[in-house]
Amino acid sequence: MSTRGYLLIAFALLFGGSLLGQVVSQLPDPVVVVDAVPPPEPKKTPVDVRTDRSYHDDVVNKRYDLPEQAMFLVGNVVFHHNGAVISCDSAIQYSARHIECFDNVIINQDSTFVYGDRAVYNGEENFAQVFSPVIKVVDGTSTLYTYGFSFNTLDRIGRWFGGGVVYQDDNVLESERGYYYSNLHEMVAVEAVEMRNDTHRLTSDSVRYNTDTRVATFYTPTNIWTNNDEIISARQGQYFGLDSLYFFHDNAYVLTPTREVWADTIDYNGLTGNVVLTGNAQVDDGENRSSLFGDYIRYWGTSGFDSLAGRWREKGEGMMTRRPTVVNYQEQQGRVDTLYLRADTLFMYVGYRSLQGPTPDTLPQKESVPLSVVPVVDSLPVFDTLPAPVVDTVPPPALSKKERKALARELRRKEKDRQRFVKDSLREVRAEQKAAARRAKRGEVVAVVDSLAAKDSVAMADSLPTPEPVPVAVRTVDPAEPDTVLRTFRGWRNVKIWRRDMQAVADSIVGFSADSTLHLYQSPVLWHGDNQITSDSMTVWTANQKPSRAEFYVSPIMSMMVDDDRFNQVKSRTMVSHFRDGQLWRHDAVGNAEAVYYMQEDPPADTTAVFDPSPIAFVALSSSEISFLIDSAAQTVRYIVSREQPRSTVYPMDEIPVSEPTRLQGFAWFSGRRPALEDVFARLWRPSLREWYESLTGPLFPIAARIDTRRKYLIDNRMWIDRNEPLPAHAVEFRDERLRK
Repeated sequence: MSTRGYLLIAFALLFGGSLLGQVVSQLPDPVVVVDAVPPPEPKKTPVDVRTDRSYHDDVVNKRYDLPEQAMFLVGNVVFHHNGAVISCDSAIQYSARHIECFDNVIINQDSTFVYGDRAVYNGEENFAQVFSPVIKVVDGTSTLYTYGFSFNTLDRIGRWFGGGVVYQDDNVLESERGYYYSNLHEMVAVEAVEMRNDTHRLTSDSVRYNTDTRVATFYTPTNIWTNNDEIISARQGQYFGLDSLYFFHDNAYVLTPTREVWADTIDYNGLTGNVVLTGNAQVDDGENRSSLFGDYIRYWGTSGFDSLAGRWREKGEGMMTRRPTVVNYQEQQGRVDTLYLRADTLFMYVGYRSLQGPTPDTLPQKESVPLSVVPVVDSLPVFDTLPAPVVDTVPPPALSKKERKALARELRRKEKDRQRFVKDSLREVRAEQKAAARRAKRGEVVAVVDSLAAKDSVAMADSLPTPEPVPVAVRTVDPAEPDTVLRTFRGWRNVKIWRRDMQAVADSIVGFSADSTLHLYQSPVLWHGDNQITSDSMTVWTANQKPSRAEFYVSPIMSMMVDDDRFNQVKSRTMVSHFRDGQLWRHDAVGNAEAVYYMQEDPPADTTAVFDPSPIAFVALSSSEISFLIDSAAQTVRYIVSREQPRSTVYPMDEIPVSEPTRLQGFAWFSGRRPALEDVFARLWRPSLREWYESLTGPLFPIAARIDTRRKYLIDNRMWIDRNEPLPAHAVEFRDERLRK
């Protein structure tokens, strides 16, 4: 915004033809509005007069039907009253306090000059009425053209009516009427107000403006159109023109080509671009399909030192606090999936770096080792229960000979399905590896943590107790390309995440734009459906705002409640989940993998049949590494792939030894910490106003066009002169003489 302009000259809306006092009574001190307070008692002081000649003749008085005491004043006429000077070519003085001035009229008080062709002055009421085809009022750098103007020399308040336009530097303001406080150098524009300068256009109904300090205050709904294709609206606000500071209050709103912003208060620095939103703030970013909510949101538009924080701030950094929430939404197959994230404080940091070539692959591909594949006896929901291992080939004693044969046939059938499924899965893994190699040749770097291809999965898990962010599919750029912007997102204390199919809590969260990762720290807990995962820390890689891989570090435990006292559990040193199009298709338990779970009967196909979900057996399973291959469509475990022959034990429910632990070391069930949607987001989501604001018609300045056309016509036809002369020397001399007395 221009610091020279007086931006936001204000207006007051009159409802039902009421007086200005109904609006300007809200003006804070020291502004004195005569319509809002009782007018001062008129001064009973005479009007001092100086003129070259005067005529007091009965014939003249009768000719013009004037009072007997009337006097004609001709040549260099000057009146002085209340510190104001009226200069004209001729005048009629009806009494000591009633005067009518003609030709080349100038009214001057302090720095205010009023130019007209005729003026009537009532000294009893200290009131001057000015007449001219166009009246001109000048105060410093501001100039007003209007059709009607009056001025009170005692309270020094001028009023324009019938339409007026004000020019100051590169600013243009128009309104149907307005008030000017000469002693304060303040204006109040009223009704049908429009304003423009080199940065914006404005419409409003009531604004107060100081021509010295360039501070504008508006009290009624105001709309501003900027040169950046933005629309700003608020019911109340202020603008400090010298510093380009904006303060919008009471339901402030900003519309940009890609965003909508609401807040109770918006503070904006036009020089730096810094913005502070306070009170029920909402920022909708349609381009990135996200929304921000909080009672305090701060954004730094330019780099500089933040004296409050005692650190350097880069351009584009931001902070959110006081119940902040970040919302991301994606539409898939006609359904909108929304993710909500909140913390006590959220920060966005900005950094810069130049990519000078491919980043070394921190996790190179290793030789593969033979796999042992365990078929799933029953098709179960993801992690509902693990299948019976093939080590115990003899069914529990409770099964009859006929049941054992039927089970063997089922195992042979599923073994054939398993061979086809594993073959297809391994083909997909090899295809991903080849694609990664091709991307590496093109200058892209892909870090692959593939437990099916790793040679020593236990050693790999040991190397990741405190993970560092690993770039995935990082694009390399030409060295001549400008530095790449790196954004870091951080959340501290009471981190909560909610999505329809997933929830999580943690003490802190960090996100990196370089590799599109989210890191959760300090004993995070993640829930997916009926499953719970706990670990020391977690990392999630995303692509197109969808998860592509998740890793869980330092003895993670995945569990699911079977009943109030029984839980299925899986534990290892590290766990890795792989996603395709946002759907989980594989989960790896890497390093000293253990599992305890309860076998249950499959629900019958006939939903009306009686079904007993009670567990029928308890299984304890261990291996160096286990991979769960999942049917993405049904989200059910199809097969379990092991690095080695798993060790397992199966117990009927009534034969579980007391010495056999049914809960893994470190297991805990945190159902009370699982957040609900209202724990993460408990605000009203304002609907979009974009369509309504974009339909608004901006200011057209009809009053300015009408007055400018009239001025040009009068000047061209020599009917009016656009005057700008100072007080005549004799008027200045007379004024100074009166002031010395």
